[in-house]
Amino acid sequence: MTEFGATINRRSFLIGLGLSGLVAPSGALAQPAGRVARVGYISNVPGDSPLVELWRKAFVDGLREHGWIENQNVVIERRYAELRKEASLAVIGLVASLARPGGNVTGLSFVGTELAGKQVELLKEAVPGLERVAVLANPGNASHAPRTKEIAEVARALRIRSEVVEASTSRGIQEAFAAMAKRRPGAAIVLADPLFVREAHNLVRLAAEQRLPVMYGLREVVVAGGLISYGASFGDLFRRAATYVDKILRGASPSDLPVEQASKFELVINLKTARALGLTIPHALLARADEVIQ
Repeated sequence: MTEFGATINRRSFLIGLGLSGLVAPSGALAQPAGRVARVGYISNVPGDSPLVELWRKAFVDGLREHGWIENQNVVIERRYAELRKEASLAVIGLVASLARPGGNVTGLSFVGTELAGKQVELLKEAVPGLERVAVLANPGNASHAPRTKEIAEVARALRIRSEVVEASTSRGIQEAFAAMAKRRPGAAIVLADPLFVREAHNLVRLAAEQRLPVMYGLREVVVAGGLISYGASFGDLFRRAATYVDKILRGASPSDLPVEQASKFELVINLKTARALGLTIPHALLARADEVIQ
């Protein structure tokens, strides 16, 4: 599935990235000198989320590198749209191929499903003797079913039992952690999801209260106090998104712009959180980390 896409027609082009997106009217294409381009920024996470602000800044910085300065020669209009399962399912068939999208969609993929199994392997290294892992998933997110399947298969090979716990609301997250407290898994994995991004600080708090080691997909959650994360760098993806916008604003067609895979992946470990959990992270794992927070 393409997690980040750009679509263009007679009236507008759209670029979307799993948790956020961009839109610009056709008047922004091939701007004459002195004209101001208008880019719409669509997010399915409310704008007051600290993580969304970090990613938006990365996008704006990327635009600046291509000569597009916000409120000078480009205006970015922000909108919020709730992610629905049927909408995420509809994304699957929007490109003919990654190399030649052939239509109105192109962009970047953050390779979510393929990384899910690696998260299990890294979590087992971080938590020696791990036998049971809970997986927090959102039933409204179409990408979570294949990810939980991948996790189950890898966990089985590592002789770890996995169990999916679902949540689709803030209250549901509280209930999911209450259920985990009763079942007492040795660790948990939180899948990437707009709701979980919005509730990142609550997730970190609940995990700390239960003294539960948790693997996330986003570096930013570990910076906020989570234990460990492994996944594509969303900051890098948003910065690269600016390259697509620049090309399309200058007249390129999305059908000619290949869909690119994420190229920067980060393993981040928070040692302060590990100490609070009474967990000793193996030196071999620390040596492979891209970032260690003391």
